[in-house]
Amino acid sequence: MGKRIAGRVGLALVAALAGACAAGGLDPFAEDHALEASHKHYTRLVRWAEFDRAGEYVAPELRDAYRARTAGFAHVRFTDYEVRAFEVDPHGQEATVRVTYSAYSLATATTVALEERQHWYRETETNRWRVRPVFEESPAPGAPHG
Repeated sequence: MGKRIAGRVGLALVAALAGACAAGGLDPFAEDHALEASHKHYTRLVRWAEFDRAGEYVAPELRDAYRARTAGFAHVRFTDYEVRAFEVDPHGQEATVRVTYSAYSLATATTVALEERQHWYRETETNRWRVRPVFEESPAPGAPHG
């Protein structure tokens, strides 16, 4: 009887460990996944012009400036985005992501590309990833230059 209980306890422990691994609890790459998930969610929010929600990822000291900058995108409709580069520092505490958003201007009916440098860092207090975004507007390939 004792062996049967020990076997069940052992099986339960194996199942619990497998569940923890699947949930990211023991995954050594979980922090990389957290960065990638944060970057993807933020970038998709920007692509769909959900700037208030995207602002939740922005470093607290930059949120007001971010909201002021993105308010200027009211005349722009984003159509797609492409990640151009994704570089993580050797210590895994910071990353730089370069994203190009394809868009068109409602005011001028021209195609534009919006370049964004996303400087990600791990927030010490919460261990959450935060971004310091820098937007640079430039004409899309093939678009007329003004």
